[in-house]
Amino acid sequence: MNQYNWKHVTMTLAVTTAFALTAGPALAHPGNTDKSGGHKCKTNCAQYGLQDGQYHFHDATGKAVLTNPTQKPAEVKPQAPSAPTQVKATPGVEQVTVSWNPSTDAVKGYLVNVDGKQVTPEPIQETTYTVTNLEAGKYYQFTVSAISNDNLYGHSAPDSATPEKKPEPKKEETQPAEKTAVAASAPAVQAEKEPVDPVQGVAGLLLFGAMSYFGFRWWKKRKNS
Repeated sequence: MNQYNWKHVTMTLAVTTAFALTAGPALAHPGNTDKSGGHKCKTNCAQYGLQDGQYHFHDATGKAVLTNPTQKPAEVKPQAPSAPTQVKATPGVEQVTVSWNPSTDAVKGYLVNVDGKQVTPEPIQETTYTVTNLEAGKYYQFTVSAISNDNLYGHSAPDSATPEKKPEPKKEETQPAEKTAVAASAPAVQAEKEPVDPVQGVAGLLLFGAMSYFGFRWWKKRKNS
């Protein structure tokens, strides 16, 4: 074989080898992809850890992956926290104490609302709060809101209560004017009913008897004269 033929054979083998190396992956994963950049596996799928017909993508190294390596992951939106439960409003004197079970999520704190208006100036960590300076006898509705670090709210179901009135002070008992007058005159009446001293009684009788005797004698003497 002349020198020209050897060169021809060598070039033929080189082209065939190069074609075989590039054709293998192409047969296993055709280059045509859809608008998302992926396609279904048709041949030699097991070599790539895929099943026949399984939809997949290829990363920069040619490795088969199930998610698009060029697509940004979807942004996860924060969710509102779970709402407080078992809200209970307990009335007191011109005030109401509100208690509740905490949220099951991590929260910044809780806000207490009366008739839809926030009464806590800032989130609190406690699960009880007393609302003061309320009008006695008035109906109020209470809710509690859990607030997350993303300032999202979870609102509880409402509970209601009516504050109590202050107890009236006890009045001092006063007697009527008639009873007072009778009580004031009672010593005089009692003085009238006090018994007479026996000595004074006997002396009075003796004086009366003596005056009667001398009077009688004077009257008789005058009559005989």
